[in-house]
Amino acid sequence: MVLSIMILTEIEGTAETMFFLEVSFKSLEFHF
Repeated sequence: MVLSIMILTEIEGTAETMFFLEVSFKSLEFHF
């Protein structure tokens, strides 16, 4: 049970990180 929660949290964290990187990249693209 705990393991599945940890895996779900890791997946969500990765998704948030990818979204943040994408937004950062687009904002950099916009500035330059």
